[in-house]
Amino acid sequence: MKTKQIITLAIASFFGTLTFAQEENKVPNPSFETLETKIKTPGQFMEAVMDWETPRDCPPADIYNAEAKKDEVLVPNNAYGGSDTQEGDSYAGIMVYEERGEIANRMFLATKLTKTLIAGKKYCVKFHVSLADLSKYGINNLGVYLSATKVKWILDHVAGARELAAKGDLCFGTIDSW
Repeated sequence: MKTKQIITLAIASFFGTLTFAQEENKVPNPSFETLETKIKTPGQFMEAVMDWETPRDCPPADIYNAEAKKDEVLVPNNAYGGSDTQEGDSYAGIMVYEERGEIANRMFLATKLTKTLIAGKKYCVKFHVSLADLSKYGINNLGVYLSATKVKWILDHVAGARELAAKGDLCFGTIDSW
């Protein structure tokens, strides 16, 4: 058993759907099934999962898979307990809290939607979350951040912003990225 008490969330089908009525899912690889490599160890999310990333300065996320080479990243039972997938053979794991506060940055996953969202249209955002069996603590706030509208507003309304972005000299982030 690990000496640190941590919370690891098993996120099956994270951002499982982002749809409007019966439209197609706008999230690529929603259940993390398209993999670029075999899962062998924790922390392989960035190198293994197509179309997803853990932003820089973010601790590495884990990917768990039914065909993993090691028990610690296997589905359904692994180093943090057991959790079935909602669909397919994979799920992602992120740590969101540590008792001693040693996590310098929050862990999160990011992807680019396959199609642009339409202003004024309502969408359903849904994902499945499971607290790891060996976690001592839980959290009560987990959400989705869709950033394009704020970025577009800045590009359209702040003088010179579009030109700076085109040259790669403009960075965007949330309050947490400062």
